[in-house]
Amino acid sequence: MGSTSSFHSLQSNDASIELDNEHLYYPGEVVSGTLHLKHENTLIEPISIDLIGEIGFIVGFYSVYAHSASSYDDHIPFFKVSTLSITNGEKFSLCLNEELPPTVNLEVGTYPYIRYFLKVNLSKTKQHRHYIIVCPRVSIPRSIVQSQQFNAANHNEIFLSGSVDRNWVLPGQTLQINIQITNPHHKYIKYIQGNIFMISEFNKKEYNEKVIDFIVNNVVNTNEEYITDGISLTIPSRYLPPTFTYTNDQHKFDININYWIVIEMHIRGLFNGVSTTIPLSIGFEPENITFDEQYKPDRHHTKHTSSKHHRRHNSL
Repeated sequence: MGSTSSFHSLQSNDASIELDNEHLYYPGEVVSGTLHLKHENTLIEPISIDLIGEIGFIVGFYSVYAHSASSYDDHIPFFKVSTLSITNGEKFSLCLNEELPPTVNLEVGTYPYIRYFLKVNLSKTKQHRHYIIVCPRVSIPRSIVQSQQFNAANHNEIFLSGSVDRNWVLPGQTLQINIQITNPHHKYIKYIQGNIFMISEFNKKEYNEKVIDFIVNNVVNTNEEYITDGISLTIPSRYLPPTFTYTNDQHKFDININYWIVIEMHIRGLFNGVSTTIPLSIGFEPENITFDEQYKPDRHHTKHTSSKHHRRHNSL
């Protein structure tokens, strides 16, 4: 059964793509499908299909002459394969490279990003894009999954400590966080909240994405001296770029993807809070992924807006 609905964008009235497989691909896999033309008799130029991997940035600069700041979108294709001539109803097959970074950032109008798409070139002006997700398999090293300890304190000698039961997790799996609080001066603790978030760094530019928020329900409005509690967190079973490091020597960019658990204890009074950050690794095994329509890539190509904005595209 082919895929035609979830992953198409910049859709023209003249074409659509039906993929043979689902929308998730590993590097080295073949992306194959069928081209469907809706108004074949109106197209007189040869039709080609490109499979493209692209990294996108917002680049800011200051004009000395204009005495003003400006920016532009910079879209850099780092991977491209093509079929040069295809007709209505014809099958195509295009192979991904063995070494590719994962798709990153499916949020409307945000940068930086890494995206993969099929581009049907109907004419010099008409195009059709069909997005896919490409991600290397990053398996959990199950034999060496370990618990992690954390400790933090403030100037009032309020101590926050505890453990996370694992340092590796897959989407859909559950973490257990145990918390111990020592509050010798009986300061008023309002609540404890936290989140898990991703930081993706592309050549010193960062894309941040929050995975999940949480609150410790049993630690609210208390001044007890000793408190012990725990919380279970289930990682959403949606696509999350895995913890990953990638270097592209040809196009000179580096990518680092890391995840962190942040725990913040809010205490009455200024500058009394206690917080800690714990590293977490997230793997990618697609059997655990449930595709969520809100992340469909037909929302990828939203223009960034600014008072002075230019668009630049670098061709392979």
